[in-house]
Parts: sequence; structure tokens; C-alpha cells
Amino acid sequence: PANLQGPFSLTPALRSTSTTLADGRKELTVQFGPSLLDQREFSLTVPLSDQNPAVPDIAIRGARSIERRVILPRRAGNRPLRWDVQRLERISSTPEAITYRTVDDGFRAVLLSSGGSGRGARVRLTDIQLAWNDNGILHGVSSFDVEPSGQIWLPLVLPEGYELVQTLVDGMMAAPEPEQNGPVEDERGRFRIRLGPPSLPCRITVVFRGRIRDRLAGSSFTFPAPRLGDLPVEKSIWVVAGPGSREHHGRTSASKGELDAVRADALTRLIQSAAQGKAVPSDKRSWSNSWRGRFLGIESAMEQYIALSPTVEARKPLEQTLESLRRQWASLEEAGGERTSFQVGSVAPRDEDAMGLFRQDFLGCHETAVYRAAMAGHEPLTVRYRPRSPSWTSRDLPGLLLLVLFVATGHLAVRRGAFRAVMGCWPEALLIVVGLAWWLWLSPSALGLLVVLVGFWRTVRRLWSKRRESATVVISAE
Repeated sequence: PANLQGPFSLTPALRSTSTTLADGRKELTVQFGPSLLDQREFSLTVPLSDQNPAVPDIAIRGARSIERRVILPRRAGNRPLRWDVQRLERISSTPEAITYRTVDDGFRAVLLSSGGSGRGARVRLTDIQLAWNDNGILHGVSSFDVEPSGQIWLPLVLPEGYELVQTLVDGMMAAPEPEQNGPVEDERGRFRIRLGPPSLPCRITVVFRGRIRDRLAGSSFTFPAPRLGDLPVEKSIWVVAGPGSREHHGRTSASKGELDAVRADALTRLIQSAAQGKAVPSDKRSWSNSWRGRFLGIESAMEQYIALSPTVEARKPLEQTLESLRRQWASLEEAGGERTSFQVGSVAPRDEDAMGLFRQDFLGCHETAVYRAAMAGHEPLTVRYRPRSPSWTSRDLPGLLLLVLFVATGHLAVRRGAFRAVMGCWPEALLIVVGLAWWLWLSPSALGLLVVLVGFWRTVRRLWSKRRESATVVISAE
């Protein structure tokens, strides 16, 4: 390669000459002495550039077939090394180095700087939405709002048992690359995602699915979520939709409006960062176009939340948050060289992103099964569930209909003078009616059920005694 300046060192010492070709590349000619062997072996040592060190793409002129392997060190002293590799196939790994096989010409292996893995970046907000069922199947979407940090890629780690379905960067599909710097046994679930302009915030959306681990162990369920390596997370939003047969209990669930306020605050800071950043106006304009739908959606949600707030004291901080959001958006559009005027509330946001589709498909379930929370950091969420209490129609309606039948029958019997006749032939009927009423409306309900059973038991016992008496024949002889 042209950037390989030398000096060159050969082991063992061989006679060589270096020539610069017309395209700037260098040609090194090595002269071997006479030998009885067909195999020749030597080592070439050359220093690399201090800026963006890369493995040189060295080829042998005139060779009919070449098998090239690239061995990359994993550490330099106590400092771990990370490499950006392309067109290389990983074949083995040791604690000291990773060995690759070239799969095509023009391979790439560049040493990343200490910040290349995302150091200095920060996630302003992580928005996680999960839906799971009684079979333990889980579907989810995690969105990461990442502040600009000058990085070109970020690591993505999926929890054990999760499968990656799709990734998007600022609404555009992005194909993640398998992580090439970790141990072979840890590669599953580890990826890296290329970002957009390094001087602008970005939103990374990860669609995934999997199974809940230890889902039958008690009533508490812990939900891990994807993460961007070890990047610090300022705040996290969780929306977990459980099956209709369960309801969450324990901690109070946050409201939709509270979560929208957190989203609005995070978006305000991201817009401010984009407006004041060093990106060129055209990049800022493209960024605002891709984020406009989200801005309109949060603006509309905040307007509804403010309208439903009961007091002036509750509305005031929300109105300030909304006003700050609009002010930063106007500043962004001015920085991008455009200004779009629209009447507040006149534009209906189109919810076509992955998060919106997820809400439509998976979160349309019973409200008691949806748990919402906002918290600092990005720790796994634990939610306690219990079987959902059946509605009165399934629990009380059969008994109520039976009671109505008893009352109607009794009323008809009284009107026709048959009440005394009924009580005469079935004296336990009143006891059964009282027990049934207790079972439906009083506590403990088991006592009412016991009274009903006692009434039926006395009825059966009385009828059985009469049957035995009627079957007895007395014969007397004089």
C-alpha cells in the first residue's frame, strides 16, 4: 500500500529492493539463495502509522492462489485493543489475539481509538415497550436517544434468550454487524450499529423477541432489555403489557401523561444539542425532517396531558416543558436554514415508526395488565403479577340469576297460597336461599356456601328417612 513507508525488515536477512510504482504503491522484491526445498519462509516487519493504524493489504505479485490470514492482538500491555474489520472471517480466538481469514480483496482492519467503542457517548433516554403472554413468549421494542459523541458505531448487546428482529437508525433500516472483538463464545447477542452524522443525536430502535426466563418461579417477573454496551443511560421508560389473565400489583403504575412529559424533556435536550452542534445546515435540515414526526407526536400528547390536568399548579410545569420544546424546535429549523410554520394541533402525527406499530399490535390489552414506569439508569425491571380477578358478570351473575329464580318462585307461591305448602314439604328452602344470598354478597363467602350445602344435606336426609319409613311393612298376627 502507498501509506506503508517503511523501513522494511526481513527475517532471515535477505537481499531486497524497493520500487515505487506509478499509482504510489511500493513493490518489494526479495531474492532467495539456492535451496533444495520448494517452500520458502520469511517474516516482514514494518512500522505502522501512529494515526489510525491499519493492517496493510500486502499481496504477492504473480501468485496463482493466495491464502491470507490476519492475526490481530487483543491487548497492548494493560490496554485492550479494538479493531474495525471488514471482509475478514473470524476462525479462532485466544486471550492474546484473534485470527481471521481474508474473504475478498480490499479487506480492512483498523485499530480504533480509545473512544471508538462508544466512550464519551451517552443515552439521554431509553424507551422500552414489552408484551408477553402466558406461554412465556415476549416481543419488544427498545429505542435509544443517543447524544452526539463523534462516534461512527456503537455496540449493541441483547440479553440471553433474546433474538434480534430488526434495527433502525433515525427511522431507516440498519443492518447490524456481529461483534468481532469479543470472545467467540460471547458473540451471540453482541452486535455493533453504524450511526449517522457523528455530530448529531440519533435514535436507535431495536425490535426483538424471546422467552421469559424462570417465568413459573413465583409471581415476580424480571425483564432485561437490550443495551448499547456500557453506555451510561440518564433515564429509562418502561411499558410492559402482560397477558389478560394477570394484573400487576405492588408499585403504582405511572400514567401515560407522565411518560410523555419525560419524553418531551429528553427530546427538548436532543433538539437543543442538534441546533447548537457543529453539523452543517444541510445535515441539520435532514435531521429535523426525520425527527419532525416524533416532535409533532409528543407535542400533541403533551397538549392532551395538559388539558386533562386538574389544577393550575399541575399544568404550569407541563406548559413550560411544552413551550421549551417548541422554542428549541424553532431554533433548530432556523439553524437548518428553514422555518416551517404550522398551527398547533392542526397536524395529526403519523404513528408509523416501529414503536407506534408495536403499540397498535401488542399493547391493546386490558389496562390492568399494562405497567408503566420511568426511572433513572437502565436496570432490568421487576414487576409483580397476580391472577386477575374475574368480573362480576362471570363471578356473580349465575348466582344472582338463581336467586332471582328462587324469589320469583317464592312470590308466585305466596300469591297462590302455595307458600305454606312448599314450606311444609320443603322446610329447608328458606335456609338455602339465605345461604345463597350470603355467598353472593357477604363475607366470608365460604360460610354462605356451607349454609347452602347444609340445607341440601338436610333435604336429602329427610327425604331418605321418609323413603325408608314408607318401605317398612308391619305384619301382625293374632
